[in-house]
Amino acid sequence: MEGLLEYFSQIQWLLYPFSFLFLFVLNTLFIFVRISIFAYIGGIFLLMRKRKGEFRHIWRTALFASTVPMLLTILFALLNFSNNYIQLLIYILSLVIIVLATKYYPVKR
Repeated sequence: MEGLLEYFSQIQWLLYPFSFLFLFVLNTLFIFVRISIFAYIGGIFLLMRKRKGEFRHIWRTALFASTVPMLLTILFALLNFSNNYIQLLIYILSLVIIVLATKYYPVKR
């Protein structure tokens, strides 16, 4: 155990940059997964409204629709004012924006 603690004290300058990089990559991955889930839900709304659209189009729409809610999430996190209900409202806001945006997609013929 003593050798392990000595090893960590020697490489401590490496731990923080790698932790930051790992956290950045992991958070970015979660954001892309969340946008992809919103895009699949948006694709379902396109099918229900009989609108024409591909996944890449609705993914881009989901990306734009989740920008303002994501900024609100960051703001609430900085103000230490976040709980599960606020997160749920932010997800609902993203979905509402996606549903409203699907009316601008062309109608299937």
